[in-house]
Order: sequence, then structure tokens, then C-alpha cells
Amino acid sequence: MRAAHVEAFMAWLQAGIAPDVHDSDAPLTADGQVVHGSYVIVFDTGPDSLDEGRVTASQQVSSPGNYRFVTRSVGVDPFAARRVRDAVAARLTGVRLEVAGRVCQPIYLDPSNAPVKRDTSLLPPLYFIEDDWIVPSDRA
Repeated sequence: MRAAHVEAFMAWLQAGIAPDVHDSDAPLTADGQVVHGSYVIVFDTGPDSLDEGRVTASQQVSSPGNYRFVTRSVGVDPFAARRVRDAVAARLTGVRLEVAGRVCQPIYLDPSNAPVKRDTSLLPPLYFIEDDWIVPSDRA
């Protein structure tokens, strides 16, 4: 179930967003350096919970769950990171992903009020914003 949700989430973002979308790691140049540009890194954390909604029911991989994804919107300055974040939010908010054998409710942002952060481990530094997105998913 987890892989199917990740594939659907990544495909939806990649199909309609201008910045590059990367799975769990920043893109690298030919010489192994982190790319300085605008892009999105997606991290999946799996389901927050798997719950049948009944005390006596045992948890299963196919149980209803809320699948959490973290997007890191990256830019060369704070405004670039904000523009990437806005593009991600416009693409994801309220969308129902199509996952075989599942019924997904609209994607929503789990508000964190995350500020723009500066990654000083890189020279020149990059700026990023992290957001948590929830995909509620149930059996079809």
C-alpha cells in the first residue's frame, strides 16, 4: 500500500509542477554537488495510522489510513523557495489521488507554520520550506 501511495503522489506532482520533483534526496551535479536551483524533494513517512475503527479489529496493511508526505520546497533565495512552495500547494491541495483498490479523500496540508529556513551547510546557501501533506485512504 505504501509504495502505491508514493507512486501516485510523486506522479501527480511531477505531471503538473514546473520545479523538478525528487524522491527523498536533492539532485546532484555531475561532480556530486547539490544543485543550486528551484526544486521539490518529497519524503514519505508512511501512514500515520492504520485503523479499522473497531476495537476488536486487527490492524492490516490494507486498513484505512492517513498517509503523510513531507515536501521540501527549495530555492536559491527565500522568495524562490516560497514560489516553489506555492506551486506545490496549488498542485496538491484538495486533490484526490487515484490508487488502485483505494478511495482517497482530498489531500490536505497539516499546518505547521514552517518558516523559510537557510541551509548553511552549502555554499552558497539554499533556502527551503517543509510542509506535511496528508492523504486519507480507505479500501475501495
